[in-house]
Amino acid sequence: METERVTDNSNYLLLPAIPNPKSNGKTAEVRETLQSMQKDRLLVLSKPVEHWLGKYQQNHEKKREKRRLKAEAQHEEYIASKSHGPQQSVLDELLD
Repeated sequence: METERVTDNSNYLLLPAIPNPKSNGKTAEVRETLQSMQKDRLLVLSKPVEHWLGKYQQNHEKKREKRRLKAEAQHEEYIASKSHGPQQSVLDELLD
């Protein structure tokens, strides 16, 4: 069974794109107003988001600083423990 190619497209209606006469360009205006409303809403929503984002960043910075200070203190303790040789005062006592 062979399939034939359709060469006659008289069954298809080819219509040019006709703009809706009722709209008269109102869709573009409506789209613009919707976009401006969305922007306004985002601006209203962005203030609380901005507030909480600022709090989050401040808290993050505090934690980072605390971690840095703790790491420095631990490093100093480690260096102090590594210099476990006799202290100068102990040597002075032994020599006297």
